[in-house]
Amino acid sequence: MRKLIIKLSFVIALCITGSSISFAQFSLNAQLRTRTELRDGQGAPLSKGLKPALFTSQRTRLNALYNSYRLKFGLSLQDVRVWGQDVSTINRFTTPENNGLLLHEAWAEILLTDT
Repeated sequence: MRKLIIKLSFVIALCITGSSISFAQFSLNAQLRTRTELRDGQGAPLSKGLKPALFTSQRTRLNALYNSYRLKFGLSLQDVRVWGQDVSTINRFTTPENNGLLLHEAWAEILLTDT
């Protein structure tokens, strides 16, 4: 029990001193956007015997930003799918390994001078 208290107090002290020295900031946010469409002869009249199509698509993004004294990093992962669609038929990038998850953007910025 004594070793646990010593380890825990060491971790707490390290976090307190590290946070007072470091000015870096990390933020994480997400977006969820849905869109429902009714395609009933879009662009041209619907052919006889065909039924209108109603579907809902969804885009999910996970954004991570990191700022420190002279460095900035950004990363955005995206998943796009149609509700009710099989995972293996989402898009041409979908494989069993990535499951439709794509890298939307990634960037880094180095500030050379103080502003």
